[in-house]
Parts: sequence; structure tokens; C-alpha cells
Amino acid sequence: MLSSGLPNGLSFPFGHPIGSSERLITFMNALRRNTYLERLELAYIRDRQEVRALAAALHENKRLVHLAVDFGVLDESDITKLLESISLHPSLLSVDLNLNFNLQIDPKGRREVTKAVADMLSVNERVEEMRFGDDLFDEDDWNTYVVPRLECNLYRKRFPSV
Repeated sequence: MLSSGLPNGLSFPFGHPIGSSERLITFMNALRRNTYLERLELAYIRDRQEVRALAAALHENKRLVHLAVDFGVLDESDITKLLESISLHPSLLSVDLNLNFNLQIDPKGRREVTKAVADMLSVNERVEEMRFGDDLFDEDDWNTYVVPRLECNLYRKRFPSV
């Protein structure tokens, strides 16, 4: 709890967190320019409007440090919007996303999504930890493209510029 008395973390672990898609989108809009909330855990984002509302909220949010979201079915444009918002977030350190894709992704597609995550990390130098649902990435690709960027972000602040 912050000294202001406002909560610094919210967790909605079961089912749809707010009750309706319209209420969830209203909640997401309230996260824009928020300076109190540090941790947000949402059990289920289920449609494109909700994903876009979350991406817009993340783009303008000023304090969130940890984000955990379980998504319903996404397509590549949804994941791209989400990664763009994460790449520009000023304080996000930990991201835990359980993503499901609308279409079966072939190995080439999995590699492209993995590279998109790595590209996002090349812009966002703050994220230190990322977790995704099982079977989304090829482990070798993840270790090749993403892990080095996460390690760089983690250790970057420990070594001052020379």
C-alpha cells in the first residue's frame, strides 16, 4: 500500500475480472497516466477490443512494474500492438503473458513472433523478466534471440557507462 492509501497492486485471478467487456475497457482506460498502480494481474482478456484497450493503457501508464495477463485467442496484429506498447512503457520490469493464437503457427511463424519479442526488448531496456505460456516459442529460438536481450537489460544498470 502506498502512503496515499491507494492500492499499488490489483489481481483478478479467476474468470473475467470485471464482469463485462465494456467495464473491463473502462477499467483499462482508467489505467492511462496512472501513477499509483505497480502490479496488475488479469485472468482473461478475451477479444480484440480488450487487447487494444490494454495496449493503449500500457502505452500511457506511468508506474506499472509487473503485468500478468492470460489472453484468449489472439492474432498477430494483436500481439504486435501489445509488444509495441510494452516496448514504450517507462517502468515495466516483469511481463507474464499467456498468449493463445487464432491460427496454428508454423515454425517460421514462431520464429517471427520470437524475433518480435526480441525486437521489443531492443527498444525497451527496462524489462528484466518475461514469461509466456507453453508451446508458443521454440526453446532454441527463445534462447538465441530473447534471453541475451533480457540478460542485457538485467545487467545494464549494474555497469555504468564508461
